[in-house]
Amino acid sequence: MNKREKWFLFLAIAVLVIGTVWYTYEKQIVSIRLEYADAALSGENGRVPFKEKTFTDTHDLDTFKHAMSKARKLSGDLDYAVLFWMYVTLRDGTQKKYVLNINEENEGDALLANVKSGKVFSIPKDEADPLRPIIYSE
Repeated sequence: MNKREKWFLFLAIAVLVIGTVWYTYEKQIVSIRLEYADAALSGENGRVPFKEKTFTDTHDLDTFKHAMSKARKLSGDLDYAVLFWMYVTLRDGTQKKYVLNINEENEGDALLANVKSGKVFSIPKDEADPLRPIIYSE
C-alpha cells in the first residue's frame, strides 16, 4: 500500500469514527418527561402521584436507559390502559413518545409501548424496580 492509499484509508476511518461519535452524541437522551395520564387509574388511596415530572439528572436518565435496554418485545395484540405518557428528548431535539405503565409498589414488570410504532415491551421486574423510587419520589 503506497502513501496515498494509506492516507486515504486513514481519512476514511477518521470520518467513519467521527460520524459514529457524532451520531451517538446526537442520539443521547437529554430528558425524560412523564405525564400522569388518567386520575381514574390512581392508586388504592386515589392519589395522583404527580401531573408531570421531568428527569434530567444523569443518574436518573441512565437508570431509565438501562431499564429500556433490557425490555423484551411482546407479541400479539395487547389491550392496556395508559398510566404515564413518557416523552424522551434526544440531544438533537428529536422527541419520542411512549406509554409507561409502572406501579409504585415493587410488584411485577413494567410495560413500555412506543406510540408511533405500536411496539410493546415488558421491562422485567428486576430492571423496573430501580425506576420506581425515581418516578414516585416526592
